[in-house]
Amino acid sequence: MKLHRLSLIACLGVSLGLATAARAISDIPAQRTHGSVTYVSGGIGSDEADEMKSLAVQYPLDLVFLQNAEYLADVQVRITDAEGDVLLDTRSEGPYLLAALPDGRYTIIAECAGTSETRHANVSHGKHQMIVFEWAS
Repeated sequence: MKLHRLSLIACLGVSLGLATAARAISDIPAQRTHGSVTYVSGGIGSDEADEMKSLAVQYPLDLVFLQNAEYLADVQVRITDAEGDVLLDTRSEGPYLLAALPDGRYTIIAECAGTSETRHANVSHGKHQMIVFEWAS
């Protein structure tokens, strides 16, 4: 009888561990690749925002979107290289967009409600930079 209880307790422990791991994995937004750019976008909800913040150090470019000091999703983002070639044209799925780009100089245009903001970034291996876009309504 004691052996049966121990087996049951062990199974419950494993099940809870798997459920916790599955929940943690579901908090990680999907990484995508477009040409030479690997990126991830998200950060809706505190768990996903925390995950995006912890992932940020793995990406040289960290974009954050705000409106009136509140986090903002659904921002159109276009990143072009020094020659003007579009490397990424996507809509953010949350207030964070992390991008791994080859070393170089880039122009980032973010658009919210018909208003565009432009920033420039110099990406170099091993360096991380955060660029904040903020709109007022």
